[in-house]
Amino acid sequence: MEYFPILLKLENRPCLVVGGGGVGARKAAGLAAAGAKVIVVSKEFLVPFEPKEQMIFKERAYTREDVNGKFLVFAATNHAQLNQEICTVSTSGTSPALAKKIRRDLQQRYGPEYARFLCLMKDIRKQMLSQGHDPERHREKFTALVNSDIVSMMAEGNMQAVEKTIADILEEDFQQ
Repeated sequence: MEYFPILLKLENRPCLVVGGGGVGARKAAGLAAAGAKVIVVSKEFLVPFEPKEQMIFKERAYTREDVNGKFLVFAATNHAQLNQEICTVSTSGTSPALAKKIRRDLQQRYGPEYARFLCLMKDIRKQMLSQGHDPERHREKFTALVNSDIVSMMAEGNMQAVEKTIADILEEDFQQ
């Protein structure tokens, strides 16, 4: 999987980070460093955030209205279902009906097996990082996992095939 590099001018733009853990802290710090006006929403802040003048912290549950008017939104919680809900589709108010249709189409195309796959990838990444960080090798392994048929195997409930595919791709890199 190739990444699309993107540069955004974030100065004075409202951005939202949902999540009070390490990922949320890093995203908020990066946005603030780029000059964004950062709002961080989390029921609980699990790590210290480095507060900046342009940061606002809201210790409460996320609501759908939190994304309104935001230029950029990061879902950084440890709850896959909530992260999926946060990643919204917007037409910036131009056509709410179209946004609703796109959201519905995405939900039909990307079912709950994608949330399960994300949880699996999180666990694999955590395990691999605990064994040392080799960015190039990890990138190759994660690309192979993402490009495999694991998601469709999960949708079919074929967990034996999922486990075999993971073992084949990761070889000695991951002991479960």
